[in-house]
Amino acid sequence: MLELAMCQPKFISTEIANNKWMEDLQDVDRKIDNDKAMRQFFGLYSLLTQESFVHLIPPKEGLQDQVYCSNVACVLAHQDKTAILANFEANGRTGEEYQAKGLLSSLGYDCVKLPYSFEGEADLKWIRDNIYIGGYGQRTSLKALEWIEQNYDAEIIKLKKIDPYLYHLDCSVFPLDINNVLVCTEIVSRKTLQEIQNVAHIISVSYQQALESITNSFRLGSVVHNIGSPTDGTTSSQKLIDICRNYNLSPSFVDLSEFVKSGAGLSCLIMHLTYS
Repeated sequence: MLELAMCQPKFISTEIANNKWMEDLQDVDRKIDNDKAMRQFFGLYSLLTQESFVHLIPPKEGLQDQVYCSNVACVLAHQDKTAILANFEANGRTGEEYQAKGLLSSLGYDCVKLPYSFEGEADLKWIRDNIYIGGYGQRTSLKALEWIEQNYDAEIIKLKKIDPYLYHLDCSVFPLDINNVLVCTEIVSRKTLQEIQNVAHIISVSYQQALESITNSFRLGSVVHNIGSPTDGTTSSQKLIDICRNYNLSPSFVDLSEFVKSGAGLSCLIMHLTYS
């Protein structure tokens, strides 16, 4: 059974505006309803536990973004129980990696902290074998990706992130399966697109659909989970429905409106511990 990690939003806050989405909101508009956030979290948790085992990282007071555990580490799919811990630069996030390390170590993972800035699975997406796509330029450095390649026999296609709203790789890239990848092609260089095409089929999504979090999806079995609603009027919802239809998958839309106030999408709340 697939194993995942999540963290309850017990201490979630938007007091520190540490990304462009949050900076654009007035304080009153980004204030979190903590009870509602908890209900929404466990709504997603209950969906995931139908087909996976979800481990919970203990929440710690003062870590406002700890619920977004896709940033805290990346378990390397081609290695045996190796977890690369985050090295945060974003304000208010340092300390999350030590909470995650406690859980990961108890499960037998060898936890390694990079000497360079790195924000976990959100910036390093597994395709198959030892092949990954890695995002750098914001939150994660190019040196971090090179370090992982050199030390863990990984092949990483490196995608430079420039757009301030799409500051993690999962804001513009979503591996649908081992052969097909959703990519916001409008913001990716021709050279990088060719490198991705050499290993997988690209399903192009628009910049607007990326802003609406289409690539912040999470696939579990034959279901692709994403935020929003099939009737919310966004082009991303219809695009995801069409993609799922073409690949014999089922879309699932989850209300995570409280987490959107932090600039987050659905995949931000989940970290893979295993991939199959």
